[in-house]
Amino acid sequence: MVVANEGSFSAASRRLNRSQAAISYAIANLETQLDLVLFDRSQRRPTLTESGRVVLAYARRIMLLEDELCASASNFKSGLESSISLSIDIFFPYDVLASVLGKVQERFPSTACNLFSQSRAEVVERVLAKETTFGVTGWDKGWPDEIEAYHIGTVRLVAVAGPAHPLVQPGELGLVSLVRQHIQLVFFLPGSGESQDQRIGVSSARPWRVDNTTAALALLREGLGWAYVPLHLVEDDLSRGTLKRVPLTARAEIELPFTLIHRSDASLGVASRWIFEELTRGLLAQHMAGALEDAT
Repeated sequence: MVVANEGSFSAASRRLNRSQAAISYAIANLETQLDLVLFDRSQRRPTLTESGRVVLAYARRIMLLEDELCASASNFKSGLESSISLSIDIFFPYDVLASVLGKVQERFPSTACNLFSQSRAEVVERVLAKETTFGVTGWDKGWPDEIEAYHIGTVRLVAVAGPAHPLVQPGELGLVSLVRQHIQLVFFLPGSGESQDQRIGVSSARPWRVDNTTAALALLREGLGWAYVPLHLVEDDLSRGTLKRVPLTARAEIELPFTLIHRSDASLGVASRWIFEELTRGLLAQHMAGALEDAT
């Protein structure tokens, strides 16, 4: 590679502080091993052959990989993790998370991130089981002894339905006794371990279970039931009129506090500590303030 860059065997020998004979022998030996002619020596200055240009491209890639390996080894010595796993509540604004992880990729390119979208109970379970480094959850029960928890902000849930739904027609009043007669879409993930009374805002005698927000929003837009949905997920629908707020006489909105958790015995590495500091510096509050302003 140095011969190609410098343009001659003599220049390469000066650059590498080795004899020209040693440089010529090394190139000849490589040509023998590859059974290729890498340099055309018929001219005054050696020039790369077509095969030589291909081999040079591979050599440069190998050098880059070597540099990456050395950098990774140095990072690991300093406590940088090879990977980080995060369990995230399905109601958490993923725009906030994407912003943080985008910066992680820039700062710590050798650290891989693994994401799991889960129910609030599953987030706690995975952190307890040491299956994920961090959890972000709307869990509102007591914390197990092994958990360290940090409040990072609040997500506003609003009651919504499709524009043709009876509960959003002009003059309708969302009395609890009337709301109970209509289908309510309830977010409930299989295997989450959450019992009936742990589901958020269940008011209806006719609950339908859904396990993801995409399916729930599609059903709501078609007029199938009503639901409590994070404001940041429906602000565009509300502005377009494809969804409308249900005028409930009580609990038309629910404030859901979010918490960043990790095990108290976990040793946070360089990237984990950086993620922790980012998520606890008010990013969620800033995002939700913007969502509320856009929706109003």
